Amino acid sequence: MWPFCAPGLLWRSLLAVLVLVPLAAVVLVEVLRPALIVRAGLVVSIFAVGVGPLDELKRARAASPVLAYELGLDVMLLIASVVFVPAAVALHGLVFHHQVHVGLSQVGTVVVANALLPLAVGRDLWRSALGAARVTSAPGRQSWSLA
Repeated sequence: MWPFCAPGLLWRSLLAVLVLVPLAAVVLVEVLRPALIVRAGLVVSIFAVGVGPLDELKRARAASPVLAYELGLDVMLLIASVVFVPAAVALHGLVFHHQVHVGLSQVGTVVVANALLPLAVGRDLWRSALGAARVTSAPGRQSWSLA
Protein backbone atom coordinates (compact mmCIF):
# COMPACT_ATOMS: atom_id res chain seq x y z
CA MET A 1 0.00 0.00 0.00
CA TRP A 2 1.66 3.20 -1.13
CA PRO A 3 0.83 6.50 0.61
CA PHE A 4 -1.93 7.62 -1.75
CA CYS A 5 -3.89 4.39 -1.22
CA ALA A 6 -4.89 5.56 2.28
CA PRO A 7 -5.45 9.35 2.21
CA GLY A 8 -6.51 9.60 5.87
CA LEU A 9 -3.40 7.78 7.03
CA LEU A 10 -1.28 9.87 4.67
CA TRP A 11 -2.52 13.17 6.13
CA ARG A 12 -2.08 11.93 9.71
CA SER A 13 1.45 10.78 8.84
CA LEU A 14 2.33 14.12 7.24
CA LEU A 15 0.88 16.03 10.21
CA ALA A 16 2.95 13.97 12.62
CA VAL A 17 6.21 14.06 10.65
CA LEU A 18 6.09 17.63 9.34
CA VAL A 19 4.30 19.48 12.16
CA LEU A 20 3.92 17.68 15.49
CA VAL A 21 7.39 16.12 15.84
CA PRO A 22 9.26 19.31 14.81
CA LEU A 23 7.04 21.39 17.09
CA ALA A 24 7.67 19.04 20.04
CA ALA A 25 11.41 19.13 19.33
CA VAL A 26 11.51 22.93 19.26
CA VAL A 27 9.54 23.13 22.52
CA LEU A 28 11.84 20.56 24.13
CA VAL A 29 14.94 22.43 22.96
CA GLU A 30 13.53 25.69 24.32
CA VAL A 31 12.71 24.14 27.70
CA LEU A 32 16.02 22.30 28.14
CA ARG A 33 18.18 25.08 26.63
CA PRO A 34 21.23 22.98 25.63
CA ALA A 35 24.30 24.54 24.02
CA LEU A 36 23.65 26.37 20.74
CA ILE A 37 25.34 23.71 18.60
CA VAL A 38 23.24 20.97 20.26
CA ARG A 39 20.08 23.01 19.74
CA ALA A 40 20.86 23.48 16.06
CA GLY A 41 21.74 19.81 15.61
CA LEU A 42 18.53 18.62 17.25
CA VAL A 43 16.30 20.90 15.20
CA VAL A 44 18.08 20.03 11.94
CA SER A 45 18.01 16.29 12.65
CA ILE A 46 14.24 16.39 13.09
CA PHE A 47 13.90 17.28 9.40
CA ALA A 48 16.13 14.42 8.22
CA VAL A 49 14.37 11.70 6.25
CA GLY A 50 16.14 8.67 4.88
CA VAL A 51 15.34 5.70 2.71
CA GLY A 52 16.43 2.27 3.85
CA PRO A 53 18.37 -0.26 1.83
CA LEU A 54 16.90 -1.27 -1.52
CA ASP A 55 16.53 -4.81 -0.29
CA GLU A 56 13.76 -3.46 1.96
CA LEU A 57 11.78 -2.43 -1.12
CA LYS A 58 11.77 -6.05 -2.28
CA ARG A 59 10.58 -7.25 1.11
CA ALA A 60 8.09 -4.39 1.39
CA ARG A 61 6.15 -5.40 -1.68
CA ALA A 62 6.25 -9.10 -0.86
CA ALA A 63 5.80 -9.18 2.89
CA SER A 64 4.11 -6.23 4.49
CA PRO A 65 1.76 -3.51 3.31
CA VAL A 66 2.82 -1.46 6.35
CA LEU A 67 6.49 -1.57 5.34
CA ALA A 68 5.58 -0.66 1.77
CA TYR A 69 3.59 2.31 3.10
CA GLU A 70 6.54 3.43 5.24
CA LEU A 71 8.98 3.27 2.33
CA GLY A 72 6.55 5.08 0.04
CA LEU A 73 6.06 7.75 2.70
CA ASP A 74 9.85 8.12 3.03
CA VAL A 75 10.23 8.71 -0.71
CA MET A 76 7.35 11.16 -0.66
CA LEU A 77 8.86 13.03 2.30
CA LEU A 78 12.22 13.23 0.54
CA ILE A 79 10.56 14.93 -2.40
CA ALA A 80 8.49 17.20 -0.13
CA SER A 81 11.60 18.15 1.84
CA VAL A 82 12.85 20.21 -1.11
CA VAL A 83 10.13 22.75 -0.29
CA PHE A 84 9.51 21.97 3.38
CA VAL A 85 13.07 22.36 4.73
CA PRO A 86 13.65 25.89 3.34
CA ALA A 87 10.18 26.92 4.57
CA ALA A 88 10.82 25.42 8.03
CA VAL A 89 14.22 27.13 8.28
CA ALA A 90 12.66 30.46 7.30
CA LEU A 91 9.85 30.01 9.86
CA HIS A 92 12.38 29.00 12.52
CA GLY A 93 14.38 32.14 11.68
CA LEU A 94 11.32 34.36 12.05
CA VAL A 95 10.36 32.86 15.39
CA PHE A 96 13.87 32.73 16.89
CA HIS A 97 15.30 35.83 15.17
CA HIS A 98 18.21 34.44 13.20
CA GLN A 99 19.23 34.94 9.59
CA VAL A 100 19.78 31.61 7.88
CA HIS A 101 18.74 31.01 4.31
CA VAL A 102 18.45 27.57 2.75
CA GLY A 103 17.44 27.59 -0.89
CA LEU A 104 15.30 25.12 -2.78
CA SER A 105 18.21 24.29 -5.07
CA GLN A 106 20.52 23.54 -2.14
CA VAL A 107 18.08 21.08 -0.59
CA GLY A 108 17.09 19.66 -3.98
CA THR A 109 20.72 18.95 -4.86
CA VAL A 110 21.29 17.09 -1.59
CA VAL A 111 18.05 15.10 -1.84
CA VAL A 112 18.63 14.08 -5.45
CA ALA A 113 22.36 13.35 -5.12
CA ASN A 114 22.30 11.61 -1.74
CA ALA A 115 18.93 9.86 -1.67
CA LEU A 116 16.79 9.71 -4.80
CA LEU A 117 19.53 9.05 -7.37
CA PRO A 118 21.18 6.24 -5.35
CA LEU A 119 17.73 4.76 -4.71
CA ALA A 120 16.88 4.81 -8.43
CA VAL A 121 20.27 3.37 -9.46
CA GLY A 122 20.01 0.66 -6.81
CA ARG A 123 16.48 -0.18 -7.92
CA ASP A 124 17.61 -0.48 -11.53
CA LEU A 125 20.60 -2.63 -10.60
CA TRP A 126 18.36 -4.87 -8.50
CA ARG A 127 15.89 -5.24 -11.37
CA SER A 128 18.63 -6.08 -13.86
CA ALA A 129 20.16 -8.61 -11.45
CA LEU A 130 16.73 -10.13 -10.93
CA GLY A 131 16.23 -10.36 -14.69
CA ALA A 132 19.63 -12.00 -15.12
CA ALA A 133 18.82 -14.49 -12.36
CA ARG A 134 15.62 -15.50 -14.14
CA VAL A 135 17.44 -16.53 -17.30
CA THR A 136 20.18 -18.51 -15.58
CA SER A 137 19.98 -22.02 -14.24
CA ALA A 138 19.27 -22.91 -10.62
CA PRO A 139 23.00 -22.78 -9.64
CA GLY A 140 23.19 -19.35 -11.28
CA ARG A 141 20.26 -18.16 -9.20
CA GLN A 142 21.99 -19.32 -6.05
CA SER A 143 25.11 -17.36 -6.94
CA TRP A 144 23.01 -14.20 -7.45
CA SER A 145 21.50 -14.62 -4.03
CA LEU A 146 24.96 -15.06 -2.50
CA ALA A 147 26.26 -11.95 -4.26
